[in-house]
Amino acid sequence: MSVSITGNARDEYKSRLWSQYQDTVRRRKDRFAYDIAARIVIKDAQTSQTSSTVVSECVIEQDMLNAGGKVHGACLAYLVDLCTTFALQLHSLENGGAAPEGVTQALNVVYHAPATIGTKLRIACTSLSVDDKTMSGKCEIWDADNKRLVASGLQVKSTSIPAKL
Repeated sequence: MSVSITGNARDEYKSRLWSQYQDTVRRRKDRFAYDIAARIVIKDAQTSQTSSTVVSECVIEQDMLNAGGKVHGACLAYLVDLCTTFALQLHSLENGGAAPEGVTQALNVVYHAPATIGTKLRIACTSLSVDDKTMSGKCEIWDADNKRLVASGLQVKSTSIPAKL
């Protein structure tokens, strides 16, 4: 594992989570928002019997801003979508699953406070429910230095099931 992830999750699952992140996001330079995804650092992975929480960090840069110089709402929604997936994958691994990718069915984001360039975001995402058909998780995005909630969100995903012909 190239990066040190703290927390009580099993090292093999931290390594798998990091590898999957590397393979599906950071090495795909031709994908949407690659530059933003490449700056996310997974910092902590916690698990319990009922949920998993993954904490990541990302510093706001120019390509994340709206015309008013604040982090764009669509960028925050992207972070909720991507980072909540980490917690869902970890929860699935910890409970004997295969860490499915899934497809977002619903994404609800509430914007609480603006954040500007240079702000370090602390992105804390927790799994709520994971089964063989759907997964759901919540996310809070904090201004790490000012301890201010920037955005929060809820995501529901459908696991990727091959179509029957």
